[in-house]
Amino acid sequence: MPISTVAELEATCRTKGGIMPDELPPISTHRGGFPIAKVRTFLAVVEHLHFGRAAKATGMSQPALSNQIKSLEEALQVRLLVRSTRRVTLTPEGEHLAMRMRGIFDDMDNVLDEIAETALNKRNRIRFACIPSVSATVIPQSLKMFLNRHPTTMIDFSDEPSLAMEGRVIRGELDFGIGQMPSWSEELEFTPITKDFFLVVMRPDSPLARFDELSIDSLVNYPMISPSKGVKLRAQLEHQFSQRGLKYASSYGVTHPSTIGAMVEEGLGISIIPSSFIVLMTNTKSLHFVRIREKALFRYIGILKPSDKVLPPTAVDLCDIITAELRRSLSADYSRIVGHVL
Repeated sequence: MPISTVAELEATCRTKGGIMPDELPPISTHRGGFPIAKVRTFLAVVEHLHFGRAAKATGMSQPALSNQIKSLEEALQVRLLVRSTRRVTLTPEGEHLAMRMRGIFDDMDNVLDEIAETALNKRNRIRFACIPSVSATVIPQSLKMFLNRHPTTMIDFSDEPSLAMEGRVIRGELDFGIGQMPSWSEELEFTPITKDFFLVVMRPDSPLARFDELSIDSLVNYPMISPSKGVKLRAQLEHQFSQRGLKYASSYGVTHPSTIGAMVEEGLGISIIPSSFIVLMTNTKSLHFVRIREKALFRYIGILKPSDKVLPPTAVDLCDIITAELRRSLSADYSRIVGHVL
């Protein structure tokens, strides 16, 4: 007859000499608290079927090993091993425990190995990016030098615009970036490396080419080829002009430095560029560069990283190499083009 109410359950238990749930003795919580080490010791005995050999394999004394097995059996309230003077055998309960725990411990060891391997890969992997105007001249040589020192380190590198790179650094997708000073600093830490001074680029037959240096005011009446709107460099130029009460009127907006160089070469206008752009202008022999009189017209190039994180030593070493190469490269390019050492 099915039992449908609590009252029927109570009556059935008492009639048949049973006990109610609230009359049961408390369940020992010791079972869930025995150390994993005791189970490992038990599995060592199962593997060797010999207490002496198991003790040697685990680096324990034989009495200590015996005590651990005894403690495990007491915790489980069951006999796991039968030990005689000649051999050790497993009880059915011991065989069941050994079979189940081998699989559990194998899975646990695999998980721990995977976590350790992931942590090692993170320590041996550097993820960074660099703005294109700098990466072409600095990153190849820097990476070659770094990998000679750290041949086992894995590198994830990409060149990308400043704003995209800043976002990836903030999201933790990159360990650091090499780029312009960011517009904000709450989530980013910026370490300046060098100043990237601006130059005016023109055709050699331009009326402006006869000057050793030019002021910003002298450029307003010439067609201007500039970076596209939305690019950080464009915003910086507009700001510099507006501070002087001038309007930055761009006739053309392009993205890549080589396009700027090609348009200037065709006589479509002049352009104000950072000196790091020079190497990306493939037709520099047919272009003329003049430095700008206003020394405040420059952009900082430096290292961006999350403000709440510390770079690992290998990443710091790579940053040091890039820093030295960037300073050398920009100074050499600038002095080669305009005959003036930074």
